[in-house]
Amino acid sequence: MPFVILACSVLLALAVGYEVYASGYPLTGLIDFVQAQPLLQKLAWAVIVVAPFGLLAAALWESARLDQQRKANQVWETRFRGVRKAAEELDDAQKDVDRATNYLERSDPEDAMSALQRRLLEAERTTHLQQTRNEKEGLLARIDMTRQQQQALREKLGE
Repeated sequence: MPFVILACSVLLALAVGYEVYASGYPLTGLIDFVQAQPLLQKLAWAVIVVAPFGLLAAALWESARLDQQRKANQVWETRFRGVRKAAEELDDAQKDVDRATNYLERSDPEDAMSALQRRLLEAERTTHLQQTRNEKEGLLARIDMTRQQQQALREKLGE
């Protein structure tokens, strides 16, 4: 960017010089013409001549400021990239800790023993319930009666 601004400044100076040279007016005549003008017109001519160069200087200054800001932004970007990477590493480490904690919670021997005892008690309760039901309904008597019916049927079939 500074190269473009300097090139424009040189081109402007060359254009002004060429216009003065090509117009055929002597440079001293041009200076005498401007000095013969009233004060306000002298100021206007001064602004016309100085303003483009002032704008070019301001553009150079802004370009330098932008370069400094770009460099500062690159430094901040590098720092933030490092912070982001560190945060991601901490997050991964925390996930590992969470997984280990969950594993420990699931593999607690007290919980495993409690679950085993619950299952054992449930099996005993079911067995007791089944025995009670069998005794209550006279299952053994029904089994004997069914055997007798089978025996009678065999005898009939045997004849």
